[in-house]
Amino acid sequence: MIYEKLKEIQSKLKASKGQYKYRSCEDISEALKPLLEESKAAVTMKDEVVQVGERIYIKVAAKFTDIENKQEITTIAYVKEGVSLSCARKYVLYGLFAIDYNKDSDATNNQGDSTDKPNTGNARREE
Repeated sequence: MIYEKLKEIQSKLKASKGQYKYRSCEDISEALKPLLEESKAAVTMKDEVVQVGERIYIKVAAKFTDIENKQEITTIAYVKEGVSLSCARKYVLYGLFAIDYNKDSDATNNQGDSTDKPNTGNARREE
């Protein structure tokens, strides 16, 4: 049942780009609220700083909870130190709700280090 709810929200979610040329975490959250209410579901996020070897990362977990039956799906993303918390949260929501971040200008911007892009290869779901 939880996967049906997640699939329904993924298919209905239309997070428009706000005042910038990309979707912010706030844009996604505002678009999600009515869909979560309709589906009787909730999303919570937890952030922590972790060290892997000599590198520092922000680990962000987004938990999708089916309020009716208490089932949960958690998606985790890691971003390197220096990326804003809002940006890290946006990337984990992209993964959880299957939002194509390649169409956002901040993902296609070729300035700077390519390692600034989210590490979606390490994103995983936990139940």
